[in-house]
Amino acid sequence: MTSVLPTMDCYEAMRAKCNYWQKCNYWRKFISYLIEIIAPVDAPLEKIFEKVRKRAPWIQRQLQFFSQFQPRTPRRSFVAGETHLYLGRQYKLKVVSHLQQEVKLYRGKLVVQSHRPKDSAITKELVEEWYLARAHTKFRERLIQCQQRFPKPENYEPTGIVVRQLQQRWGSMTAGGKLVLNRSLIIDYVIMHELCHLRYDNHGPAFYKLLDRVMPD
Repeated sequence: MTSVLPTMDCYEAMRAKCNYWQKCNYWRKFISYLIEIIAPVDAPLEKIFEKVRKRAPWIQRQLQFFSQFQPRTPRRSFVAGETHLYLGRQYKLKVVSHLQQEVKLYRGKLVVQSHRPKDSAITKELVEEWYLARAHTKFRERLIQCQQRFPKPENYEPTGIVVRQLQQRWGSMTAGGKLVLNRSLIIDYVIMHELCHLRYDNHGPAFYKLLDRVMPD
């Protein structure tokens, strides 16, 4: 089933092809892989679009905000000389032969020590493991800072942190209170958004009121 989203005042002729499928008695649709709308199966499209129109200014702000984190480099081949992003900076990849396999930042370069420096598959594995380890460290640092924004930080303690390479989401909060984060994006907004789900498991008015209060900027 497909449909076209009507033009919204703060969107410049935004049109999207919507793919629907049924899951847990709800229709879920992705719009250009940017916007996810969840509504009851029997909800009229006009009602859904009206809800989207009311949230249009907020949606536009989020799209503009997250657009700056979209990939700015082509797919990596993991060969010496190409550049890789880390915390907003570009680092040139240097692969060297070494008995101890390790990845580190050194003098503006991302240095990969490998048993087989000419094997790009091994280089890729080492680099991705390094990214994942660094993401775990950075996320835990940012989580502590984000919790301090709440009146009672101890009430916003997730049961655990899972860092993954997610394809369609920046993060989520499981029913058991486990914080799932995308290793490619380390920003406070995502963490704050998910921590608010520890109190509200939906995106209702109370949820956004809390989010706006603890993160007004």
